[in-house]
Amino acid sequence: EKHMKCLYDGECPLCMKEINFLKKRDLKQRIDWVDISDLSYDEKSNHNIDYKTAMQSMHVIDQNGEIKNGIHAFKPMYDEVGLGWIWSFTKIPILRQLSSFAYDQW
Repeated sequence: EKHMKCLYDGECPLCMKEINFLKKRDLKQRIDWVDISDLSYDEKSNHNIDYKTAMQSMHVIDQNGEIKNGIHAFKPMYDEVGLGWIWSFTKIPILRQLSSFAYDQW
C-alpha cells in the first residue's frame, strides 16, 4: 500500500540525486514516484497539481490528501524510508525558515 506520492522533475539532475537516494531506501515501496516530466503526467490523478505548479517545487501528497511542497516535502519522504531524523532540524523555527528560503532560491 502506498503512503504518499512524490511529484518530482525527472529531468533535473540535482532532483534525481535526491530521488534516487530515497528510491533505494524505499524498500517497502510505500512512495508512489511520479515523474512530472513524463509525457503521461496527469494532473487529475495528482490532486490537480498542474505541470507548471509541480515544476515550481517538490510536492508530496499523503494518503489523506494533504499536500506538502518545497522543503517541507522532504521530511515525510525521509520519515517513510526511516531517515526522518535527518530533517529534525526543521523543528527549529529559524532553521526551518532558513532552509525554506535556501530551497526557494534554488
